[in-house]
Amino acid sequence: MNDASLTRVSFSCWVLNAARGSQPHKHDLRVIPLYADTTSYIVTPRQRTTLYNSELFAGRSITSCAVKEVSWQQ
Repeated sequence: MNDASLTRVSFSCWVLNAARGSQPHKHDLRVIPLYADTTSYIVTPRQRTTLYNSELFAGRSITSCAVKEVSWQQ
């Protein structure tokens, strides 16, 4: 699979709300790499990228994540 490219990643995360006394809860997150104008792109082998969503997690912090599913395109 040397020529495959990453197109989508799904995570299962533990999220903590900013509210005092909040308990961590599980949250599933699917990430499709997007440019700022929301057009999608692919991540080629050996390319690094940072995946984040500041709107979805505004006021929350991620304590840990595990990858659930990865989609590749050849």
